[in-house]
Amino acid sequence: MQTDDPFEQLCHVVSTALSLDWEARLRFLERACGDDQSMLREVRSLLAEERALYDGFLETPPALLFAHG
Repeated sequence: MQTDDPFEQLCHVVSTALSLDWEARLRFLERACGDDQSMLREVRSLLAEERALYDGFLETPPALLFAHG
């Protein structure tokens, strides 16, 4: 996707990266961001935020979360 809008470009790169497994994601980011270190930093930051949302998700079984002792 070629666009002059940096926000649209960022959204496209992030959404595509999220659909890929880890190794494919790394290769894709190298191609998609090229030498644009600012874009790469922003994409990595957004991907890290997405990952943080799911790290530990349901680590504690729901039954224990809502158990009343």
